[in-house]
Amino acid sequence: MLNGGGRRLEDLSELRADHGFRELLAMERIPSSDAVGDWLRRSFANGGLEGLAAVNREILRRGLLDDVMSSYTL
Repeated sequence: MLNGGGRRLEDLSELRADHGFRELLAMERIPSSDAVGDWLRRSFANGGLEGLAAVNREILRRGLLDDVMSSYTL
């Protein structure tokens, strides 16, 4: 969500409703904004920003591995 320009947890509802996007990411389910908010609060309380960065890297890694493009322009 953050990589795609999302700025609030409610943006997840749009991702949940986008079946093509979920298929592209090979994600059958996306958690609700409430569930993600609860998880973020618990993670932050336990020093979870490093963990969030690791999850973000893993999601990007999976997406790049499945992509047929070999180079990108930033």
